[in-house]
Amino acid sequence: MKNMRSGFAVVLGFGMVILIICVLAGISVFNMNVIIEDATRVSEEYTPVAMIISDLVDSTFLSIGAWESYAFSRDPVFLEKGKRLLVEIDKYLTEAKVYGEKFPNFVLLNKSLPECMAQVKKLRELALETEKGVNLQNEFATNQSVACGELIRQANDYLCSQHETMIEEFSESASFWHFSNRLQKITQITEIIALAHEGRVKFWNALSAQDTYILEEALELIPKITALLDALQKGTRLEVNLRQIEAVREATQGYKNSIEGSLAVWTRLAEIHSQRTQANEILLELASGVSDSVKAENDRIVQGARTTRYVLVSGLILVVIISVLVTLFLTNSVTRPVDKRVRFAQTIAAGNLSAEELSVLLDSGDLQGPAERDMEEMITADPSELDCTINAQEPNSQSCTDRYAPNLSHLSLT
Repeated sequence: MKNMRSGFAVVLGFGMVILIICVLAGISVFNMNVIIEDATRVSEEYTPVAMIISDLVDSTFLSIGAWESYAFSRDPVFLEKGKRLLVEIDKYLTEAKVYGEKFPNFVLLNKSLPECMAQVKKLRELALETEKGVNLQNEFATNQSVACGELIRQANDYLCSQHETMIEEFSESASFWHFSNRLQKITQITEIIALAHEGRVKFWNALSAQDTYILEEALELIPKITALLDALQKGTRLEVNLRQIEAVREATQGYKNSIEGSLAVWTRLAEIHSQRTQANEILLELASGVSDSVKAENDRIVQGARTTRYVLVSGLILVVIISVLVTLFLTNSVTRPVDKRVRFAQTIAAGNLSAEELSVLLDSGDLQGPAERDMEEMITADPSELDCTINAQEPNSQSCTDRYAPNLSHLSLT
């Protein structure tokens, strides 16, 4: 009966180990399938979308720099770069739309795409306005340069005519009044030329610094020039000089129109810059949201792989612990009866085992099979028969009764 219990314990122990291994293997296979599916999704879905969003963000930042550089420098190189980047942004949004339609699980992407496309459409419109504004600015700069040049040329012609007239008056010994009037005209036209040069410098300084305040200062010079022209016209009688004054006045008006036009263009470009910044911020915010959602999904997949690793390691540790416990239990189950039998044999040989102890030992079941039968026969046998049996096996030995009498006397159960 005890052997059956030991066998059952062995089977139960190894069965638990096998069961845990099977469960662990099943969990591992399931988790590996999940990891394979997630890895496939990452490879086919999330990685391409993440790359598209990354390229979209990069192109958006580069587009911001290109269009702002174009508005500042009016260099056509930046214009071509800005247009190319807008085409790239359209391409990336189209690719993202294809993935969004192919994989409906990109909820945030599909939700953000319409707004992104609307902002890109707005950016294209602002780009066209920027190009028109810069072209107008270039036109106004050219007109300003032409008008200012004509103003200075006509003013110099007037100044030269006044010098010639003064020389004639010197030769004719004209009166002091004539000299004083001529000197006043020369001073006034010289001031007009100086103001024209100052306005030209301020205009180009404002253009290079993109500072409307400097441009407003240049615009404030126009009334001064107009006032000097009015004063000159009052004291001028020669038709040629009047035509020169009128030409200067027309050039001044063209110069004024150029400055006012440039100021209006810069004001509009500043508004476009603000609108472009707002559109880019919305686009980048939407793209960042999609990128964060893709990153979160990738992190979830990575965390799932880590969990699978922890399950495998924990399962292996559990299997090792249970295997060690089962081994210790089986070793103890096998060695304990053997140890008892060895101690029993040593006790019998020494003659220190009483009948009561032997009965308890037999009742405990530690002695089984032939050993149990021999002990029972030994207890119930007649000492004389035992003596005859021993004498038959050992003819030259002394009498069994004499030899084992002390031990057999206390083995009797009667």
